[in-house]
Amino acid sequence: MKKIIDAVNKLPADTRDSIVKALKLSKSAARRDELFVSSLLSPGGLNTLLTGIGHSELQVLNAAYREENGITFGEIEKTLKINSTAVEEIAVRLQKTLMVYVLKNRQRLHNKLDKIYLYPEIRGVINPLTPEILEEHLSLCVKLLRDPRPPTKKPPGGTARQSLPMKMLETLYCMGGLATYEELCESVPGENRDQAFAELTGSALRLYHSMSHPFRTYAMLNPEYLPFLAEKIHGIRSVDRVNNHYHFILNLLFTFDSVSSFGLFLTKQSDFRKIDRKRIEDSLLKVYGPDGTPVDPARIMKLCLHIFRQLKCLSLKRDAVVISLKSLEKDLENPLRMLLKVLRTGGPPEQNEPLFAPPIPFYPTEVYCGLMEILLRTGRCA
Repeated sequence: MKKIIDAVNKLPADTRDSIVKALKLSKSAARRDELFVSSLLSPGGLNTLLTGIGHSELQVLNAAYREENGITFGEIEKTLKINSTAVEEIAVRLQKTLMVYVLKNRQRLHNKLDKIYLYPEIRGVINPLTPEILEEHLSLCVKLLRDPRPPTKKPPGGTARQSLPMKMLETLYCMGGLATYEELCESVPGENRDQAFAELTGSALRLYHSMSHPFRTYAMLNPEYLPFLAEKIHGIRSVDRVNNHYHFILNLLFTFDSVSSFGLFLTKQSDFRKIDRKRIEDSLLKVYGPDGTPVDPARIMKLCLHIFRQLKCLSLKRDAVVISLKSLEKDLENPLRMLLKVLRTGGPPEQNEPLFAPPIPFYPTEVYCGLMEILLRTGRCA
């Protein structure tokens, strides 16, 4: 079985130069074969080379990956419906990226018995992302979310927030635990990113590759580190249970009362008058976030106006807001039913109305139901 270091020694100068240029290697790294190979096998190096290959090349590479003992041109022709002449041309292009090598077999006049092999070093760093891997990952995330006292596992290499590995993990956490290599690099500027990747990969971070075109490298946060990062990023306050009761529903009614009694008018700049906004905000009950911090009354007011607009309880007539509870009159004595109606109705405005845009993102009702189910099962809400 051939090794990639041997192929590097035999690379034509122009092919080597193109790889050096693509990987942005320094002159010293370009001259030393060991540094050249390590740069090529790094997360960034592999991602750079494979995002640059075409659809057919990626198909052939994937087929070769699945066959540890190599795959013939004839087998590729049969599986991928690509004629053997085209397969040979693709193999030549892949060899120029140092992904594969070809063993010729001239027992016949044709090339269908020629075999493509992945270099063992390339096979060792490619990690295809499959639906089964995603399912297992998400199942573990849900299991940890449902655990009222999940184990707190600290990432390797220290937990100082200014360190590059920690910044990378915090960014990945804030991106939902899954991001492409490019997204993560854009969000975490700085040199030595591949060194941080190497430090974290296999423990706090897992790298996977989408082998369908276009090629993508995905960084996936190990779910076991979610509790630690949640605590470090959001902090733990003395408040361990937040209870807002039906304060938001009451705030809807307080908003209605203020607007219907005193009015809500627009200025010439097409914004609400400060005196009207202040009156509404002062009338609202406090609502607390998950960490016990009070939510800004201005955001609550905007949310109330948005909900009323979506429920078709609110309209704009010239420079004045007109409000009515007619569509809610059957729900006023049942706060739970009113809350469910709010959850089903919230969403982006039907028209381009920045005045009534929600201050927070809205999601389908199923998302809220799933979150509440998890919180109820863990005993984190009642």
